[in-house]
Amino acid sequence: MEALAHGSFVDLLLSRTDDDAVFLIESGADGTRTEWTVQQWRNAAISGGRQLVEAGVRPGDRVGVPARNSALSLLSMFACWTAHACCVPLETEGLSPDGWNRALDSTDCRFQVHFGESLYDGSDLPASAASCPSVVLALPSATDESELSPPPVPAACGEVIGLCLYSSGTTGAPKGINLQYRNLLVNLDSMQTAFGWTPSDRVMTVLPISHGNGLIIGSLFPWYCGASVVLSERFSRQAFWEVAAKEGATVSSVVPTVLAYLDSDKDAVWAPDFREFVSGSGPLSRSLAGRVSARGPAIRQIYGLSETTCIVTMTPALPAALDFQPDPALSHLVSVGPAVPHADVAVLDRSGAPVGPGISGEVAVRGSVIMHSYHGQDPSRLESQPWFRTGDQGCWVAGPDGLPWFYITGRLKDIVIRGGLNISPVEVEDALLGHPRIDEVLVFGVPHEALGEEIGVAIVSHAGISETEVRQFAETVLEKAKRPSLITLVPSIPRTRSGKAQRQSFSQTLLAELRTSGDASEAARGTSDV
Repeated sequence: MEALAHGSFVDLLLSRTDDDAVFLIESGADGTRTEWTVQQWRNAAISGGRQLVEAGVRPGDRVGVPARNSALSLLSMFACWTAHACCVPLETEGLSPDGWNRALDSTDCRFQVHFGESLYDGSDLPASAASCPSVVLALPSATDESELSPPPVPAACGEVIGLCLYSSGTTGAPKGINLQYRNLLVNLDSMQTAFGWTPSDRVMTVLPISHGNGLIIGSLFPWYCGASVVLSERFSRQAFWEVAAKEGATVSSVVPTVLAYLDSDKDAVWAPDFREFVSGSGPLSRSLAGRVSARGPAIRQIYGLSETTCIVTMTPALPAALDFQPDPALSHLVSVGPAVPHADVAVLDRSGAPVGPGISGEVAVRGSVIMHSYHGQDPSRLESQPWFRTGDQGCWVAGPDGLPWFYITGRLKDIVIRGGLNISPVEVEDALLGHPRIDEVLVFGVPHEALGEEIGVAIVSHAGISETEVRQFAETVLEKAKRPSLITLVPSIPRTRSGKAQRQSFSQTLLAELRTSGDASEAARGTSDV
């Protein structure tokens, strides 16, 4: 077992002694701003934890928390962790009272908790409609500087399930991912070693705290490393740099979609003190990384899943790693780097055996960062497996430091198999995004009688582009077997709140619409060369 800096969440909460330092700045979409010092935040979390225990919440009890990007939502989560309960962050956008109750029921929550703000759409939850007891926590007075005693730490606290994250559902129904307190503390320790953030850093958090990136990297890790947070109600391309400059933000953990939006605003003045982006939750193209780093900030590319708590690999700060191009076949991608501490990462063949450098296979992870279980499933199903198989296709090569550097080439479910040739959607998307009038691309498989599948693409072009122009450009940047046979122009590509394209559901809907109109029939019946 790893030796960790903190034995429990309460230990972590009490570890900060810079009481007068600002921990969190809440930045509202309407320009409102609220500050919390370290002492105010710690007192509120301890007070909330004690109130939960007094209300009957016990270690491991599942507690539904409205997961808006607000200080009070985040405090509700810290209060759950202080009570060693299992925090279940639930998105509230667009929910009615009935919808909220269904969310609580489907996630088996025993309690629901918040600090008195509206749960959804400006309406407080009627007590009579509650499907489980509601605990409305009272904030301590901001002028109360007395030290509060936290609830007692349970025995074997590291084994208690402390967080259940629901996957974004890009390839199916969302699954509850049960993480133990030890999982969280181990991954925070990994990030401390890998990131190198210090108390002088201020983290700009724009991703939703209902998901692992915004919650663990953007909100919990800053407490761990002594930094501070600017918690934005939502991401705004127009406001990002204005708020970052005003608040002195130095770093931000984002997804490639956010980087693409920021890069598209060529007139924006980027904050001078801003040092680096962390990019994860999706593939980062070399061209986008190069454009962003050329404007000043370095970029770290990370990789991980909610099932691995958060991150398992990370590059050194770019642009240095942009110079690392070990294989022409990988030249369109940025490596996700070597494994971080506490994570063992490998690429496996179909039999489950690790493969050597440059060989494609399924990325797999083992170690104490691996989740306890999927909610509702027997944890022994995971314990019996030597590796957690991620479902991502990738490979590794020896990096400039001599360690294995990993590349993620796509989701195995998303790979288009054309006449026996495996084609990564990421490679085709990155190539087509090189056209100045193509803003977004989504690649998907189109059933084909002779080849099994052909390549279909959905194109978003705000400046306007024709199908013929897309085909002509594809001929210049893609080899013949990887050129799309079906091209459709769409106004937008739906994404989850965490920024991931909803590839499976969108492509299935799109194909059904095209078949109805007859536009997909030729791609399905064609006799293209293999």
